[in-house]
Amino acid sequence: MKTGLQAVIHRFPMKETPDLPLSKTMDEGEIREDEAILRESLQEIRDQNMEFAVAFLRRDPFRGTKKDRWILTFTEADVEPLLKITNNVRIGCWAKMGYPEDIHAIPESPELREAFYLMYVCGVFQEAVIEAPENQEEGG
Repeated sequence: MKTGLQAVIHRFPMKETPDLPLSKTMDEGEIREDEAILRESLQEIRDQNMEFAVAFLRRDPFRGTKKDRWILTFTEADVEPLLKITNNVRIGCWAKMGYPEDIHAIPESPELREAFYLMYVCGVFQEAVIEAPENQEEGG
């Protein structure tokens, strides 16, 4: 998982902009203005997440244990940016693969296979973080 998560963070950002138009009913001028605002906001968020990613990897959050196993340590404040980064890469990989319905089918192309495995690493990481006991609501 260590090299997988590092590879994911190094691929960020993968998905730059939304694929769909903001509205089907607004006139073109309004859409362009709103899209410009959205792109600017998304760029600010990507820049913040990129700064986080660089700092996160610099502090080397992986601790080695016996038999080539690693423990990833991060704070509660790290959770949201890590989830945003892995989600960006996960969606970017899915887009690169052509938005397949069956996300479990391993592509034959080596390039798409890499995207598949990165998407998988992102999903495993996201599930582990979201399902961690400290992130569960009490009584549920």
